[in-house]
Amino acid sequence: MALMIRKRGFPRPSSGWAALVVAGGVVCLSPSPLSPQEDLSPVSAALATRLASPGPKLLSATALRFEDELRRFYSERAYSPVWLSSTDHEGRVDELLSGLRSADRDGLRNDEYHAAEVAWMFAAPGPLAPEALAEVELQLSDAFLRLAHDLSLGRLDPRGLAGEWSSEREPFDAVATLSRAAMPKGVESTLGELRPTHPQYHGLRDALASLRRARAWVRVPDGGTLSAGDVDGRVAILRERLAQSGDLVAQAAPSTAASLFDAPLEEAVARFQRRHGLHVDGVVGEETLRALNVPVTERARQVAANMERWRWLPNDLGDRRVIVNVPDFSVTIEGPGTTGLRLRAIVGRTDRETPTFSSAIESFSVAPHWNVPANLARKDILPNIREDSLYLERVGMTVIDTRTGQVVDRTSIDWATMHDDEFLARYRLRQEPGPANSLGDLRISFPNPYTVFLHDTPSKALFDESIRAFSSGCVRVERSFEVLDWLLQGDPEWGPERIREVIAAGEERSSRIRDPVPIHIVYLTAVVEEDGSLGFRPDVYGLDDALKDALMSTTEAEPPIAEPLLGTCF
Repeated sequence: MALMIRKRGFPRPSSGWAALVVAGGVVCLSPSPLSPQEDLSPVSAALATRLASPGPKLLSATALRFEDELRRFYSERAYSPVWLSSTDHEGRVDELLSGLRSADRDGLRNDEYHAAEVAWMFAAPGPLAPEALAEVELQLSDAFLRLAHDLSLGRLDPRGLAGEWSSEREPFDAVATLSRAAMPKGVESTLGELRPTHPQYHGLRDALASLRRARAWVRVPDGGTLSAGDVDGRVAILRERLAQSGDLVAQAAPSTAASLFDAPLEEAVARFQRRHGLHVDGVVGEETLRALNVPVTERARQVAANMERWRWLPNDLGDRRVIVNVPDFSVTIEGPGTTGLRLRAIVGRTDRETPTFSSAIESFSVAPHWNVPANLARKDILPNIREDSLYLERVGMTVIDTRTGQVVDRTSIDWATMHDDEFLARYRLRQEPGPANSLGDLRISFPNPYTVFLHDTPSKALFDESIRAFSSGCVRVERSFEVLDWLLQGDPEWGPERIREVIAAGEERSSRIRDPVPIHIVYLTAVVEEDGSLGFRPDVYGLDDALKDALMSTTEAEPPIAEPLLGTCF
């Protein structure tokens, strides 16, 4: 039977088999390729023949991304069709099409999930040949698996994007996934199970739909700083902009001139600043104005990019878990019996980024030593020693002979003439426990190739800054002993009294966590706030644009992954 290719746009599909919208065209199976009573054995035979060797048999068919998995799947079911089955085939395809058309609700591109890149149509009335039906069957299954894979693991491999997720990704079981979808009403439930379960993901999904429905936000013109009491023509536009994003509520409409920057408008600006991780002062300065003038379309793309980051996370985050969000400068503990305690954190500087990965917290040290890694000794400590002869004493550091493990008298070293490489080959620097120790009184450890950990800090004042990227890669956390108490769950061996004794003695004591707790260090610049509103955070490492562009691209990013840090950070 001849097949005619005809390109079309995206017409609204009619129910059943009258039109099958796939990619940029329509697969018309009219009047109907099968009847409920029709024998499907020719289609099954065609499937067996088609899958006996790789490659599409019809010129107009696209290559199957999951061909090997489809070969196993159909072999296990004796090549019985799923979508062209003799039972409720119209309902099955309708359900599949509904799932494919909903990809954009998850920040994905609908046109990525199609059974063929061109439209097939009958040249004459009558059913398609079994070979053509077999190809349609496979293209539909492959389309489902493409979407299922991307909902489960993400469309992109993050290891090809510098600075993004670096943990190994979980395998995708295509055969088991398609088997679940092949059950009655199985497509919708299977796709729902594959999405991340964390409330943040579903909150972002709702926010994305809202942003796409919103009309364009007005742009506040450039100019000087705006603050309470100012009378300026731009204030009326600012008022409209904040009303559009819900920061200025209707009840707060001005009773005086719209150009007056009044108290309700100041509160709205402060609310906007809190949602965007900015310094909260109710004043529209340069940073706040820049955030105000990000178009709603760009915010939608940002939300979609962060939904992709959620898909990179493990499917099981753990019943009890610690989540470090780098752009939010926060450490959150979640689990049964907690209300999501969120603590302020200090993360890596822009030239020493905190990496993103998953691990499990296994141990901790009270009154820890800090063994200075070679890269930080070279960059930071050795120059300070040469400039200040009393530097080691002031910061409580000692020099250790790497061959003997013994402390070396610092005055025996000619700091002016000894080259860095020579020093690092013979010695290492160690900071002793005490008030000046860079790790504070606590280190919380978990395996990772970057030797990153959570720790206390003597520099508590830095937690008051709005942008807290000050460390060399590790994560400093406020109220760190509250995190430890939660990790230990009242372990009688480590009560407050013993911790105080260890700190007072100045002698490091380490212990294992009885039940290791998963930790996920993530990079999320779009978040759902505690009150349910949508919030954004500064893209401190400048990663968003590359991810947004990659999601819109038809090709995936290329590796390699970023290099790990060299040694322990602080």
